[in-house]
Amino acid sequence: MKKFTLFIIGLVISLPFSGLAKTIVDTTDFWHILYNNKTIALYNQQDKNPPITIKRSKIKPNDILSFSYGDDTPCSECETGLYLLDKNRKRILLSKSKGTFKPIKIPLNEILNQAKIANKNYLDFYYFDAQHNRFVFRLKLE
Repeated sequence: MKKFTLFIIGLVISLPFSGLAKTIVDTTDFWHILYNNKTIALYNQQDKNPPITIKRSKIKPNDILSFSYGDDTPCSECETGLYLLDKNRKRILLSKSKGTFKPIKIPLNEILNQAKIANKNYLDFYYFDAQHNRFVFRLKLE
């Protein structure tokens, strides 16, 4: 009986402090970037995602960059897409699709063209769907 009473007292004392513990996210949004069907990056919302670097001299006319985004609440009918922001923070839509984790494909020549227009050696890519609108990766062009 004494052990039980001590257990109850310990439980009552510890309850107010249980909310102070750091919670861990139980679901993670993730995205994959492929260059000509070869995975070049696997990212998620938890990690610091380093930039992707592609050498301009290695890009061929038919090269494709593909992007897929997934989370714990997939949507098969919602519009999804990738965009850039111009210097005035206006969206430049690169490509769109329907449904989460369905590849969004962009010809690398279009990406090179956007970098030339922006006069930059890097581009920041943003993703949208019915639930998200977020920065997803930086592409550096050397």
